[in-house]
Amino acid sequence: MSEKKSLKRKITTKSLEEKYKALNDIENGVAKKAEKEVATKYSIPLNTLSTWVKDNEKISSAFENGKSPKTMKLKGAGFDSLDKAIYKWFMNARERNVPVSGTLLKEKAVFFSKELQIENFKGSDGWLDRWKTRQSVTFKTVAGEAKSCTSEMTASWDETTLPTIISNYKLEDIFNADEFGLFYQALPNKTLHLKSEKCVDGKHSKTRLTGMAAANAVGEKLPMFVIGKSARPRCFAGVRNLPCRYRSQKKSWMDSALFEEWVTELDRKFVREGRKIALIVNNCPAHPHIEGLDTNQLVFLPPNMTSKTQPMDQGVIRSLKAHYRTLTVQLFIRAVDNGQPLPKISILSAMNMLTAAWDKVSEITVQNCFKRAGISKESQECAMNDSDDPFKELDEELDNLRERAQDHAPPEVTTETVIECDDELLTADTELTSDSDILAEFRPSDDELEEDDEVFIEEPPPKRPSKQDLCHAIDVLQTFSLFVRVDHDSFKTNIKNISRIVDRDRLVEKRQGLLTDYFSKTE
Repeated sequence: MSEKKSLKRKITTKSLEEKYKALNDIENGVAKKAEKEVATKYSIPLNTLSTWVKDNEKISSAFENGKSPKTMKLKGAGFDSLDKAIYKWFMNARERNVPVSGTLLKEKAVFFSKELQIENFKGSDGWLDRWKTRQSVTFKTVAGEAKSCTSEMTASWDETTLPTIISNYKLEDIFNADEFGLFYQALPNKTLHLKSEKCVDGKHSKTRLTGMAAANAVGEKLPMFVIGKSARPRCFAGVRNLPCRYRSQKKSWMDSALFEEWVTELDRKFVREGRKIALIVNNCPAHPHIEGLDTNQLVFLPPNMTSKTQPMDQGVIRSLKAHYRTLTVQLFIRAVDNGQPLPKISILSAMNMLTAAWDKVSEITVQNCFKRAGISKESQECAMNDSDDPFKELDEELDNLRERAQDHAPPEVTTETVIECDDELLTADTELTSDSDILAEFRPSDDELEEDDEVFIEEPPPKRPSKQDLCHAIDVLQTFSLFVRVDHDSFKTNIKNISRIVDRDRLVEKRQGLLTDYFSKTE
């Protein structure tokens, strides 16, 4: 009599990348067959796939927002905060050139876990190994590489460093990045008040954003990067695709962890493109030296000289802000014309307008600003000559608003005051962060309201347009195409592409609904 052996399925944990790919396979497959085919492809049972489908938003958000593709489990908020706090402390220690051992890191993690009220945490060797993998950290002997590199590069910028960069890199591979502060909700009549204040220690952090503008010497612009205070703004609820990259920080500032994450992702991008680039940034604690980059050479500007040597400060950021303020003034004009209250600009609306404003900054403006900083084939000064003058357009829109509602744009409000109202905003820590500051950033606490009567209540999150809304929008574009004066053929082609994307998205939504219904019936 032969014994029947029960075959046990071998349980394997799948990575975040595998889960994300599986969910995409489901969306692109035929609803009735997709679940079985995907389950077979990834060697998982249907009930596991059902769980992934329920966690679709969480999985997609984690993968698309830069979490390590090798992550096996999405940990709870407590351990995630501890991971970030320890990483920030590690970056601070490295900036001070302090050697960090595994033992020291585990002791600091145990201390932070108690301060962050995280229970049942043990700073084991296993945790340390997993943390290093998640954060892509390797322990090496700390030499003076970052310090000596910085001092050598800044010893003689004009005579030595800059000519070396220009001779070793093509202009399209020389990039500059710089942060800027933005009072994203500021009305024109409040800009004088805001400009008169110094925003320090995170003051106004709920009504301001920090942006990162980055471009190369031929005018190629990298996507906008925005930093705000809130980790999960209400206006993001249900939104799958943000207009640009967004990260949160307690004071809405750039810090070393956010900077390293951004630079590392840029490095991967340029590896894929087969390019080696020089990235010029100012010299501050928020911009640490980063080891292990394959394509990015970080070049640090001389201290206290960024306004003269940094292309973004030669007019690129000023042009960007002019375009942004023009868009906000146009919003206010439409509200006044329609007899509506002044718009409540949310972070999401600000990101949309900031991305649109960044798109409006012309290649020639960027090129001219690089020339003024000495980065060009001619390496000579060149005045800005932008045919699409953003300052003139803003001036005209302020006049239009003044004619309709002078209270919102009094005579003393000029183009300069509107653009410069947030020039003095701090955008990064000027000193290395203490343990107490790190803990304060990640310690759970109730978000108190600012004692500031100028704080707007954010608008609710946007609703997904209905089928009828989308069809109407496409019809409006089709009608407009009958009157377009330039690029008519391109405009018609773009309408067709938009229509196809809308149809495909509707089909995916329908399949996803059928799939969810299927799993709810089989469970």
